[in-house]
Amino acid sequence: MKICICDDREEDLNILNEICSEYLNRKHISAQVVCTQEPETPIEGSFDLLFLDMEMPKMRGTEVKAHLMGRELPYIIFVTSYQETIAEAFGINVLGFLNKPVDPALFEAQMDLAVNLLGMGKTVDLGGGNWE
Repeated sequence: MKICICDDREEDLNILNEICSEYLNRKHISAQVVCTQEPETPIEGSFDLLFLDMEMPKMRGTEVKAHLMGRELPYIIFVTSYQETIAEAFGINVLGFLNKPVDPALFEAQMDLAVNLLGMGKTVDLGGGNWE
């Protein structure tokens, strides 16, 4: 799984990265996590899951989403301090929203949904053994 966390504030990036790393370690999920303050990174990269800040100076999270329209992935979870901006962010591949400061329990629920949709952590029994 390839995850991108995009937020213009370094403090928020660090908090989300820490919560994400703890989740991945606890669930034994292998993933590459890219943290960036540049909204172009999620557009140019090939990611499975994005955590996008709604309000960034260079480009709003909804603008990043618009650039990604038509792609099967990535799934998007918006992170915001502004509740009034949530309505415009709904759309294809948007899994949900997290309020700042991010509640780790709500983060885990959103990650569980993303992991299930991406098929990560599934075990397949082939009769002679299990394959992950």
